[in-house]
Amino acid sequence: MLGPYVSGSGPMHGPPGTMVTVSGRNFAPARWDNTVRFGGVDGLVVSASSTSLRAIVPYGAADGPVEVETGGRSASSTVDFVVDPFPAVGTGGDGPPIFFHGAGEGQPSAGVDPIGTPKVLVVCCNATDKVPSDPSTTRSAIMTEFDHAVTYYDQVSYGRTRLDLDYTVWVALGGAYTDYVDASINNIDNPDGLNRIMAEAAQGAVDQGLDLDDYVAMAVVLFLDGGFIRAWGGWSSSNFSYSDAATSINITTSAPLGLMAIGDNADWGRFAHEVAHNFVDAGAVLGEDVYSSDLVDPAVATAQSFDLMGNHDSHPCFSAHFMQQLGYWDASNVVELDWDRNPFSQTYTLQAHGSVENAATSRAHALRIKIGSGLFYYVEVRERNGGPGNSLVFDTAIPVGSGTGGVLVTKVFTDRVDLNQEMRFVTLLHDALTQSSGAVIEDPLRGLRITVGAPTSTNPLVVDVGVEWAQTIGPNPAGTFDLEMSQSGASWVSDDVWVDRQPWGISPEQVDGSTVATLERPRPGETNRLYAQVRCTGADAAADVKMTYYAISPPGVGDNGAWAPIATTLIPSIASGGSADAFVRWTPTVGEHTCLKVVAGNQFGEVSPGNNQVQENVFHFAAPASSPPDPVTMTFCVRNPREEKVVLSVEALGAAQGYVVHVPHRWVEVDARGERRLELTVLPTSDIKNYLFLEKPGRRSELPSTAWGDLVGRLPHSYDKELPVTGNPGSTHRTVGGIGVSVTPKHRGDIRLDKDESSDSVYLTGQVRPAAPQQRVTLAIRPERADDPMVVDVLTDDDGRFWAQIPLKALLGHDGPWAARKLRGGRFEAWAETTSSQVWAPTRSEPVYFDVDRPQG
Repeated sequence: MLGPYVSGSGPMHGPPGTMVTVSGRNFAPARWDNTVRFGGVDGLVVSASSTSLRAIVPYGAADGPVEVETGGRSASSTVDFVVDPFPAVGTGGDGPPIFFHGAGEGQPSAGVDPIGTPKVLVVCCNATDKVPSDPSTTRSAIMTEFDHAVTYYDQVSYGRTRLDLDYTVWVALGGAYTDYVDASINNIDNPDGLNRIMAEAAQGAVDQGLDLDDYVAMAVVLFLDGGFIRAWGGWSSSNFSYSDAATSINITTSAPLGLMAIGDNADWGRFAHEVAHNFVDAGAVLGEDVYSSDLVDPAVATAQSFDLMGNHDSHPCFSAHFMQQLGYWDASNVVELDWDRNPFSQTYTLQAHGSVENAATSRAHALRIKIGSGLFYYVEVRERNGGPGNSLVFDTAIPVGSGTGGVLVTKVFTDRVDLNQEMRFVTLLHDALTQSSGAVIEDPLRGLRITVGAPTSTNPLVVDVGVEWAQTIGPNPAGTFDLEMSQSGASWVSDDVWVDRQPWGISPEQVDGSTVATLERPRPGETNRLYAQVRCTGADAAADVKMTYYAISPPGVGDNGAWAPIATTLIPSIASGGSADAFVRWTPTVGEHTCLKVVAGNQFGEVSPGNNQVQENVFHFAAPASSPPDPVTMTFCVRNPREEKVVLSVEALGAAQGYVVHVPHRWVEVDARGERRLELTVLPTSDIKNYLFLEKPGRRSELPSTAWGDLVGRLPHSYDKELPVTGNPGSTHRTVGGIGVSVTPKHRGDIRLDKDESSDSVYLTGQVRPAAPQQRVTLAIRPERADDPMVVDVLTDDDGRFWAQIPLKALLGHDGPWAARKLRGGRFEAWAETTSSQVWAPTRSEPVYFDVDRPQG
């Protein structure tokens, strides 16, 4: 046997995680029969042929030749591979690779559930040139300050959120202060410094015996020696990696950790604010800051002094919208009202958020008035706390109109809003003070009036509030209906978009009501139906609703507007409270995975146009299996929605045990409205028998049978203008989009198809190996020069066999898809394929051919 020969490799330098192509000859065609070493350390072989290998540089690799070993023989490159460090602060350019082995079950977390006892790890860190003179006292001061945040959440949630904070002893970072902090922005440098400090903090915690999987979030506290940083929040990670000449870190958690970075001298309100960025309830993320900073007209941010997501160092409670989203009130304490064009008038008694939740059936904490699915008004009572006998730590400095407080009315948008739009999602419907007795808050377009009565008691403050509408409205007021399409959980998944293919109708994967399974398996090269559903809410019906369907390929994170229209269709009418489905014909390209978007055209008189579109970016792949299964590689785009060049970070979240994830860059520079193409590689690392459990009912797999994860794009953002009390507000990460990806290892099936004929039928029989029962096989038959085939689905028996009888009259057009052609007979072709099997990867048999003559008479 001839040994391997290495003729070249490239690239010949890069940080750990770099994908290197090795050229030569006499390599083993199976990837697991080759070993590739970098400076004597084994890399991970991703793919192989006799003349080419692709391998990933491991953490811990050293400078040295690229060595290939095959069949006990080896060969090396003549040029050394040089291991680069991760980029330093201020370096610029694209980031290092994402490369890690998955852990746990691989379900990406949508965020931190606020209900219960969320455990947060606080990692105290110091740079080499800034060391606390009294570490114990400085650490105790941090603990004392942050304990106020524990009290805050306990009080505002009525005991529903009990933060459990664990603190490390001081972690000595490997770099100087300027290796992490950019003084020009008063913050930790993003992305270089932030990536490094999070990785070193994670490693420091592990070195102290802490298990990161015990926590839902991690706060890194940097000792500033009297300095100041703004703080970072609003992002998460499953992997913490950094490498330089002295350090090699690569830590993976079973679920994404919510993250924040903050200074040791920060007010507890800033810490509580960053914690809130990680909280999720029912898919609603507190990702929106309500600061006045960065607005051309700061007065737009009218709610900032009444919400922790705004002026956090003055310690306000959450506004009513966030209180409801977090689940901090019983449902009975939020009165739900739907605005319509019918006359309405009612008085409600509202109680301020005090030390005890309201238990009286005659009172509530808030009103929520639904104008449309994307626009709500909240009415609540707020009272200034902190006086004699009042130990509440929130709302101690809210602006009040008179007395100790009054009524607050907030306007809340829940639609998709462009990042450049001059607005905040939560604003006041009045000036930035609590409203006192006799005040009237109006929405004249809808005839809505909210009247504030006199307080009936204090501590907690109780106020009667009158609500009325449509008392003097004409017959056709603006905003009487709303067209709605919705995302499902993550903003890149929707149940309102799905694909149907032949045979038309609901497929077996959809019996539970889910449309995702069918959406992700359109039949390439043939006609599919792309469906969308739109609903009409509000008082009136909608007419002549124009539906436009778009696609973009490859799929990506972020939206730079480069969507291509597929087709447009018209829905004549949708009744108030009803819905309608519509479809267009779509023929996707073979082997190409595409993001889909559907938009219902905005109409005059519609309440809110921002919820008229949805997109579906979830892609399901099958990893054809030998042992171990083959890798799956998907091209995706990172798209810049802004009008200027930006750095966008990429997060790979939720990879499961038994899979490796690789993306060439953790962050990329993207030109204005531009895009960058990257490759995601997901590599199963074990024998296929350890993944598949469907072949033997009742047998559980040792590893998750599907690797499900998210690719999420984030845009770092720092606010420029100072706020009263708070000063420089914290910086955040804005989500620009994402893709859900699932990879399921499956057998590479081998299909054999045979045919037999009789006077009135054609019989198609076959078998799939390896055998598996009750798996769907699709049979396709068409005449020469035909477009779409006739499709028949059959199920396999225990031996993987299948068969179908096809009547000749169906083939010749009496009731088949070619009836208009009035076929007189001719040559037909047929093939079998496994496009929707739970066990076999998509594959197709060789075709069989037969001649059919039309019977006489």
